[in-house]
Amino acid sequence: MRDTIEIVVVGAGVIGLAIARAFARSGHEVIVLERNPRIGEEISARNSEVIHAGIYYPTNSLKARFCVKGNQSIYQYCNKFNIPHRNTKKILVASSKEQINVIDKIKEQAEINGVKDIKKLSKKEVYKLEPLINCEEALLIPSSGIIDPISFMRSLVGEIEEKGNTISYNSKVNKIYLDNDKFTILVKDFHENVTTINCKRLINSAGLFSSEVAKNIEGLDKKFIPNIYYAKGNYFSINKNLGIHHLIYPIPDGFGLGSHLTLEMDNSIKFGPDVEWVESPQDYDVDISRKQTFIKEIRPRTC
Repeated sequence: MRDTIEIVVVGAGVIGLAIARAFARSGHEVIVLERNPRIGEEISARNSEVIHAGIYYPTNSLKARFCVKGNQSIYQYCNKFNIPHRNTKKILVASSKEQINVIDKIKEQAEINGVKDIKKLSKKEVYKLEPLINCEEALLIPSSGIIDPISFMRSLVGEIEEKGNTISYNSKVNKIYLDNDKFTILVKDFHENVTTINCKRLINSAGLFSSEVAKNIEGLDKKFIPNIYYAKGNYFSINKNLGIHHLIYPIPDGFGLGSHLTLEMDNSIKFGPDVEWVESPQDYDVDISRKQTFIKEIRPRTC
């Protein structure tokens, strides 16, 4: 079987769906190929579910520009389409006097990036907001919040399909050929049947498997395909209502933002993620042995 389509997006996570939505709203014909049986089964469904403000990123970087603009766009979208979300705000804590200089630099960078209304908090002011938090000073970031990513992705799917476009599940990209001005894509379904799709534009938004998809493009120089190193974040939840109302973040450390306290939409609390280097992109099991490390990190900030 051979089909022809204008645009193919590989990956039905939040990024792939947002790209497909943008094309659909502009009147383009688009199909999204997803290897899993449902949307967002990988990165998009396994994260802190935080609406970030854009405080850390280098000046004029794409991350800084997109995060600050995207922060407000997310709130506008959620309000328009009734997506569950909450503007919890975030408290970034300096747990020692040495870290005060660090949060001062973060505040300066955030303001350069265009993040509005960041406020420095004294130890006493933090205590009034969150009595369980023990720190020297902190930053209050008013634009941070949380979102239900599944509801968000379902809304994107609705907009894509409303314009007559398709999400094709259980559709794994097997091989891609570039023939003059079009791509030819061989796609395997759940039963190993192969469909051939021709398209003018191909968007690789396969997340953890983006390099694997790129390697399947016949003739693409391998120097353009980055090596991927997999880092998994473990989370631990707590079954007590601590009465905490803000996101609580430590100073960023190493490859991550540090194990932080995140609120869920149901008001439950989870701690994480840490950084655990793994070999497989599908190793989603939580390493229970890391629990004691979490406890040691949590206690100085909440006791």
